[in-house]
Amino acid sequence: MPTKLQPYWPVRGELTLNDDLLLRSHRIVVPQSLRKETLQRIHSGHQGITKCSLRVTSAIWWPGVKRQLEDFIHKCPECSKTAQAPRQPLICTPLPQHPWEKVASDLFEMDGKTYLLMVDYYSRYVEVQTLSTTTSAIIIKALKATFSRHGIPTTLVSENGPQYSSQAFANFSREYNFTHTTSSPRYPQSNGLAERMVRTVKSLLCKSSDPYSALLAYRRTPLPWCGYSPAELLMGRKIRSEIPQPSSTFIPEWSYLSVFQKEDQELKQLQKTDYDHHHRVCSQEALPPEETVWVHIPRTELTRDASSDQLAPQGPTSSRHPLG
Repeated sequence: MPTKLQPYWPVRGELTLNDDLLLRSHRIVVPQSLRKETLQRIHSGHQGITKCSLRVTSAIWWPGVKRQLEDFIHKCPECSKTAQAPRQPLICTPLPQHPWEKVASDLFEMDGKTYLLMVDYYSRYVEVQTLSTTTSAIIIKALKATFSRHGIPTTLVSENGPQYSSQAFANFSREYNFTHTTSSPRYPQSNGLAERMVRTVKSLLCKSSDPYSALLAYRRTPLPWCGYSPAELLMGRKIRSEIPQPSSTFIPEWSYLSVFQKEDQELKQLQKTDYDHHHRVCSQEALPPEETVWVHIPRTELTRDASSDQLAPQGPTSSRHPLG
């Protein structure tokens, strides 16, 4: 059998000739020279593969028509302009080696105010500051204030706003020696931690009359997937909130804690010894209740108290006041 006829062999029982047209059942078998034009007509309405395939199965056929139709639609320039890109596999962000090593930053607005949000990739600890404007100088000042509390991160991830792409911000990152990376253009999900934290913070601020209490509650609450709070993961200790807890709960479990306590006690004892020796101090007996004593009051305070109910003396620098 000729090679050109071999693809027709499996459907040989369905092929018929009707008015000089070769049919497979009720479908016209299109010759090679007309197949491209036929595909263009089938896809003239720029419908998807499913609907174009239904048009094929009801009218025409040739060997491999469905595969060629799919390739034709995939390569259609007009359809490519409006087609949505397929979802790519999720890339998990690796956990940094230590807290505040990698930090995400984002800006958001709520109730007419602009906020700067920073969240730690390691602990999910969040910092929120109100901004007067969104210039690079104001953002740099807010970042410096946060860095002074928690240290300078190795990497700062931000959006692609002009505030972060300015020369001033580039100089700031070089001066403070951290790597500044931005999210992918038109794809804010690449900075997903900051985007998700913005939603969380907005929900906290909208529902609470005291924003500081709301942030405290978030920082104090254990994360459900690990059982540790953001404050514990960042600071290595639990922080006190309005919920009553035993004081022993807040004692940190640091390996160097006993050494620190011992050295602190030795330092304070040394300071006491030096102070007592330098000032030649002497221990005095405790005063009994209702004892009359002399209290030295600066002259400026005596003048300021002249308008009070008890008129203070103007001349001497001392006055007698009973202490209970």
